[in-house]
Amino acid sequence: MKLFEVYGQYSGQIVNAQKSKFYSGAISLSRIHTISSITGFSHGNLPFTYLGMPLFKGKPKVIHLRPVVDRIQSKLHAWRGRLLTIMGRVQLVDAVISSMLTYYFHVYRWPASLLSEVAKLMRNFIWSGNCTQQKLCIVSWEKVCQPKESGGLSVRDLVMVNKAFLLLLSWKLLTSEEQWAHIGRIRFLNKHKPKTHHLIPCGLWAMARISAFGRIDG
Repeated sequence: MKLFEVYGQYSGQIVNAQKSKFYSGAISLSRIHTISSITGFSHGNLPFTYLGMPLFKGKPKVIHLRPVVDRIQSKLHAWRGRLLTIMGRVQLVDAVISSMLTYYFHVYRWPASLLSEVAKLMRNFIWSGNCTQQKLCIVSWEKVCQPKESGGLSVRDLVMVNKAFLLLLSWKLLTSEEQWAHIGRIRFLNKHKPKTHHLIPCGLWAMARISAFGRIDG
């Protein structure tokens, strides 16, 4: 609390105890009450959302990221896809839906089943104009995700995009001189190699679990 006080004096940013929470691991109820009485902070529970990002304990599960998929489906439902050409639908999917996912792909490795579900919504919308109506197609989705120069529509493959962003984050963790990277290397790595045990079960662990070949193991 003294640290918060000094920080507020120098920065002008005063901590509002009534709007602040602290989160704990497996500690006794009496200790939680002690911390709350000293700090004035209330005790929070996982999961919760911070800056639009869901925070939880352990690996990402479908239930943690389901609200994001629901928002995507709701947005696709709201668009009148039947009034658009196929290329118009592609532009909407690539510019809006892919951008929505990019924010979350920077942090978590998504469950394969959830990525498959989102890809199905995108595929249905592009071909039929309705994200819930399936239409028989003569072109495979893998072909659609290829660049236009190769005969595709340049729709981004969600699995590859998710892996690419996590690899980028891992590279920054290994090479960046920013303070967050220094803390991450001390906490997650041992001589630039992933530690063999988890200090704390963490959904961000995937960003640090990289091999010498750049493959994400977490």
